[in-house]
Amino acid sequence: KLSAKQVQEYYTTTQREANLSSNTMRRHHDLLSSALRSAVRQEMIPVSPMNRVEPPRPRPKETSFYDNLELKQLYQLIQGKPLELPVKLAGSLGMRREEICGLLWDCVFESDPTPHIIVCRACRWPQHSQPEISDQLKSDAAARSIPIPPQLSEWLAAERARQRKSRSGDLSAFPVVGREDGRPITYSSLQSLLRSIAVRCAAPDRPLGS
Repeated sequence: KLSAKQVQEYYTTTQREANLSSNTMRRHHDLLSSALRSAVRQEMIPVSPMNRVEPPRPRPKETSFYDNLELKQLYQLIQGKPLELPVKLAGSLGMRREEICGLLWDCVFESDPTPHIIVCRACRWPQHSQPEISDQLKSDAAARSIPIPPQLSEWLAAERARQRKSRSGDLSAFPVVGREDGRPITYSSLQSLLRSIAVRCAAPDRPLGS
């Protein structure tokens, strides 16, 4: 006799020890469910324990992060390249790509006594790669103020000065990471930047795109 608890433990143990994928485990679940339903119809067992068993869940992906040395090496690889600014914002401040592309200069306070960035907008690409910046963030907790480390503060001040030379008027409404004409970055351009990062970070012990 099989209980629902025994079946659930079987799933957990098999998936862990055999290192099977979630799709494979789900097929096992469907096959076993079908077999036990047939057994119930033929009155071999009164009820199927599978009625109380949840299908195997996907295993959480393992996430790896750059350490300080790896970040330093990455910054050296991209120095002077168009992708330098978004990578430094992500690596130093932990901002998501939508937050980086939706960041306007009115939310960057690199010259304050306590330099900080206010995250209150996000960029999305709903159709045809064209960007839209809105104040709709991923969650309420996504709205936050992030302190800027001294080195990044100096770098942002230099970037503000560089952009001011090529644009007239106040920079407040312009994206920090955008096209040279001051418009938000398109999705295809963002993907090109990400591919450039993957290529520059490729190494024998770090496959391309990992």
